[in-house]
Amino acid sequence: MGVFGVVCIAGVLLFAQLGRYALWDDEANTALTAKGIIRTGDTSASVDERNFLMYREGAELEELKNRYLPPLASYLAAGSFLFFEPSAYSARFPFAVVGCLGIAVLLLVIWRLKLPFPFLLVFAILLLTNVSLFLYLRNCRYYAPAMTATVVAIGIYLRTSGTRLQLLGLSLSGIILAAAQYLNYAALVFALVLDYALFRRGELKISARRWAFLFASQVIMVGSLVAIFNPLSKKVVSVESSNWVAEKVQLLWWNLRDLDACQFGSLPILCLGFLFFYLASYRESVKRLGIACFVYIVVIVILSPQPVKATSVADVRYLVPLIPIFIILESLIICSLFQSKPKLALVCAGLLGLSNLLSLQYITHRVAEFPFYSYVKELIDPPQEPYSLTASWVAKNIPPGSSIWVLPDHMAYPLMFHAPELVYAWQLNETQRREGQFSKLPLIHFKGVQMPDYIIVFGPLVVQVREMLRQWKSNGVNFTNISVINVFWKDLYRPELFWRSFTTIPSPYKQTQCVYVFKKVEG
Repeated sequence: MGVFGVVCIAGVLLFAQLGRYALWDDEANTALTAKGIIRTGDTSASVDERNFLMYREGAELEELKNRYLPPLASYLAAGSFLFFEPSAYSARFPFAVVGCLGIAVLLLVIWRLKLPFPFLLVFAILLLTNVSLFLYLRNCRYYAPAMTATVVAIGIYLRTSGTRLQLLGLSLSGIILAAAQYLNYAALVFALVLDYALFRRGELKISARRWAFLFASQVIMVGSLVAIFNPLSKKVVSVESSNWVAEKVQLLWWNLRDLDACQFGSLPILCLGFLFFYLASYRESVKRLGIACFVYIVVIVILSPQPVKATSVADVRYLVPLIPIFIILESLIICSLFQSKPKLALVCAGLLGLSNLLSLQYITHRVAEFPFYSYVKELIDPPQEPYSLTASWVAKNIPPGSSIWVLPDHMAYPLMFHAPELVYAWQLNETQRREGQFSKLPLIHFKGVQMPDYIIVFGPLVVQVREMLRQWKSNGVNFTNISVINVFWKDLYRPELFWRSFTTIPSPYKQTQCVYVFKKVEG
């Protein structure tokens, strides 16, 4: 098929219908921060002259600037906004470009290893049918730069002979990875250091001076980044635990289970290959990659701020950079199993890539799924999603400058991006009025201090809101339900396969499953 042909097909799968969906909440946070960068040059919470991005009651902010998240993703989006009008397409465009570049680098690395042609075919099939890879790389989030920086770093590491130029490239890719996502940086550094200690120390001799350069460059550059954007200095996610070890073991299992459920890789195939790597034709590669992947996951689990008690699935987004590695591992294992029967290897690759029939998910749930077919069908006929319809309704029916409270809170941010002419109210608690960085904000941003003109509620939370509005009415504050936007309320187009629907979800239960608009009535 050739590297160019694979990149072209991957490009179609990345860019097709790229702007069709509104940004969901995490994407909108990245894009809104990018708009703040355009205004101030820094990761400012000031999105425009009306609105501020104060996610989780401003927990990520310091002097009204985001000092919690590594900034690379927002700066990438801001670069796009310098040339194009802010939109879902322009927000995602640089990430799709970076993702396409990462796929090209991955293919170049594989090509230069001069592996047999059957392996290249199996690898191409698994790569082009991995729906999760394309779903993540299309997002306005850190996934594409983290994956690409990881692939570049691994490619340099595998071929390096310790020259200054190679070590400089390795250092720069590490710095870029840290600027995208700290967890992925820490996991990759630990995995590469362990691989060097176990497998390359005798082969690759690097002088003490060059080791010092590599170490110092990371400490200085990444340390400077962490000094400004320090997640440990902000209490955004509660990580209190009664039994830390037990919860981390549970989280490790969730990550293994859910990387399979999201088809990052097939857990049965990966385990089979790792357990019987000594029988494989590529035994050394299977062993090294298997150890590196497991260590990477363990580091992510240990450092992850995910609270186990509040969820039931893993934050598999932290494992996105491993998807290409899992594809390589699966290709090596399949080619070893069918070394003398390449046609069977291609059939197995097709079965693995096009369905979930070889996954743990199918073994445990017995529900056959064909995500690649569903993804292509979605690209041809995209389903409805709630934010675009709601933003369109808002633009047509609510006067610019009106204040609006959106529930659940995190669903305000896609509307803030796509319908910026309104004022998005009540992101902060009333007690925060006395905090220095919030003390000069307009009163509409503090809950209960100044009533919004409108309330928009997505989904079942409308039951509690209606009860709350009945209590307000008894105190002389009256809101009336002026519209029900007939679309299923939940944003089921996130990249995680267990949260995604490739088809439109009907909303027959109009009492709780749509989007509801309430307007304040004077007098």
